[in-house]
Amino acid sequence: MLRPARSGEGFPSRVSRRRLAHGFDVMPVDGPFVRVRYSGAPAGAREVMVGLDGQSSALRPASLDANGWTTVVRVPLGASTFVAKGRTAAGPWEDRKPVRIVPVSWQKGAVLSAACDSSSFALIVPEHGVFASTYLVVDTLARPNAPAGLDPRSAAFEVGPALLPLLKPAHVELRQSGSKRKGELYRWRGGWVSLGSPSDDSEAGGGEAAATVRGLRRFAMFEDEGAPHIGPTRTIRIQTQAPNRWALHCSVTDRGPGIDPSRTHFEIDGRRVPSEWDPEHGTLRWRPLHLPAAGTHACVVVAVDRAGHETRTSGRFVVR
Repeated sequence: MLRPARSGEGFPSRVSRRRLAHGFDVMPVDGPFVRVRYSGAPAGAREVMVGLDGQSSALRPASLDANGWTTVVRVPLGASTFVAKGRTAAGPWEDRKPVRIVPVSWQKGAVLSAACDSSSFALIVPEHGVFASTYLVVDTLARPNAPAGLDPRSAAFEVGPALLPLLKPAHVELRQSGSKRKGELYRWRGGWVSLGSPSDDSEAGGGEAAATVRGLRRFAMFEDEGAPHIGPTRTIRIQTQAPNRWALHCSVTDRGPGIDPSRTHFEIDGRRVPSEWDPEHGTLRWRPLHLPAAGTHACVVVAVDRAGHETRTSGRFVVR
């Protein structure tokens, strides 16, 4: 029996109406098979086939879910192109994108490389570097978008699947030929994060950068042009068994290669004092053995990042 829809009821919206980012995505499954997902099909698409082209064609009918058109195909020899095609009321359509899909064995190491304009990229996976034999995809992107303070020095290179875990660290190398300006290697993790600190076993020089990583995703080289940001300086009391619980602290942030703790410090009444850098909380602290003398004191905060950019702020605090 038919009845009018009650308030709040209605037909579910069609998945195909959802606007999706255009492109291909791949995820290894068992054996020589991969799951290929395509988003960006024209409105009203039907009879959609998705897959890979190489020495032979591996296209299969795709099903539509919330993230796009998806199917599972056997990777053909010499796979070099993502393919999606289908029909609309206006006629047939097809989308193709070059791809480098590389088999990686658990028993052997592998080197994945790519180039774009004057940028070259290599990912070196060691022996037993993955949990099981799999496929990795290397994609070359245009110049990366960057926040203020970071100047792109190379093209961006993406290695996927982005969420694939590594059993052993891999080595990443990125080179920009013809460049004499120093750059640091960055990895995309919801935002560009520097891999250029010595604690990450990385090295940087004019036109090239390298780092050891435990994850994939997007990599690019940037030059850090922004100095650290220093927050307000405050006096606090901390939980400690030391004679003095009084301390002075402030927040310090840097979007570039990170803070240099050996050069970041407080100066009290014109004299540099021992300062503690807490990288987990991004705070700089001065905790003297004894409470400073009563009265007004001058305070300068000096923050220097690993690229040598320096910020100074000055102020005063009162001890009663």
